[in-house]
Amino acid sequence: MRITINGGEYEAAEDETILGVAERNHIDIPTLCYHPDLKPEARCRLCVVEVEGKLETACNTKVREGLVVVTENQQISEARKLNIELLLANHGHTLDEDNELVRLARRLGVKKIRGEPLPEKSLDSSCFSLYRDNNKCVLCGKCVQKCQDVQGVEAIGYVGRGYHTEVAPPLNHKLSDVACVNCGQCAAVCPAEAIVEKDDSSRVFKALASEKKVVVQTAPSVRVSVGETQGLEPGLVSTGKLVAALRRLGFDAVLDTNFAADLTIVEEAHELIERIQNKGTLPMMTSCCPGWVKYVEHFYPKLLPHVSTCKSPQQMFGALSKTYLAESRGWDPGDVISVSVMPCTAKKYEINRPEMSDSGRRDVDFVLTTRELGRMLNQKNINLGELPDERYDDLMGASTGAAAIFGASGGVMELLSALRQTL
Repeated sequence: MRITINGGEYEAAEDETILGVAERNHIDIPTLCYHPDLKPEARCRLCVVEVEGKLETACNTKVREGLVVVTENQQISEARKLNIELLLANHGHTLDEDNELVRLARRLGVKKIRGEPLPEKSLDSSCFSLYRDNNKCVLCGKCVQKCQDVQGVEAIGYVGRGYHTEVAPPLNHKLSDVACVNCGQCAAVCPAEAIVEKDDSSRVFKALASEKKVVVQTAPSVRVSVGETQGLEPGLVSTGKLVAALRRLGFDAVLDTNFAADLTIVEEAHELIERIQNKGTLPMMTSCCPGWVKYVEHFYPKLLPHVSTCKSPQQMFGALSKTYLAESRGWDPGDVISVSVMPCTAKKYEINRPEMSDSGRRDVDFVLTTRELGRMLNQKNINLGELPDERYDDLMGASTGAAAIFGASGGVMELLSALRQTL
């Protein structure tokens, strides 16, 4: 079918929405509560467009033959501005903030935030990975949908009614008291910074300023995503510049998690062979991801015997940094602080598990997300684009490259199968 948008004709599929057709044809319509992975609920109403003289939300309005749509005029602009002013009112935000909500407000011409902050709502710093501040929450619903519909966890939802509605765990419990897997997907989609990862950057800066030996490991995905924190092209591989930046922050050793991922391949392959030969529990599932392990613990505990007994690459690396690395460099293991840069907030939870201390100390002391590292670089005025390419330190900066497919579905199994054939 064909529809008209701003005077131009465009092809549209039967089940498409106005927003879908517009995005495919690079026609800009502002959104806040919309996310391509989630069912559109049209809560924020910032995507309003004019359809045959009436304002309708583009995210959930299906196209039909001959539909005539206008995406910009005075009525639409005033409606969008009013809607975002109402979202901002009474939520304690300022126009100096740098988050999706406020950036969109500035773009739509909001000059002043109306109203006074509401009575204090719940704060939650109980879990190792995430921090919730419901005073900033505008009830867009993205975090709830992500947790319930995509992750299948349902750790958070709506509590209270009307004016007192909040996003929180059931019965307003703390995140640490419910079956939250610390995956951080709620924080990844929150446009208002009402749910964010716990920031350890100040503690890492303090460690770097001390007399301790501070070592850092970087997960493979970080080298691809860190550039975006400084406005570089999305997807740009910045491995060498990332290494250079970490050295300029003051780390005593800059190393690669892929080294330990290679060890994980070897360890899990040996465990698989042992299980096969000794009629152990099969099939065996990888233990690389702490969010996955916690998900099994909460929801499918009967499957725990199927999960590998190996630590994740992060934790293997942390243990080695306080044993092998310390010994090879002549460092006192008690003076070594191990930092990892990871794409997942569940890693912050993982380092605090009581069993993660086989080195006699906590294997990893601090976890930084890619966003935290980006803020640290900006704070120290370190520009990735201006740095030369440098190499990881030896030996724990070396890797086969095989672990790069860990993040792909079936990647660990593919590597185990390949290694099993060589053993």
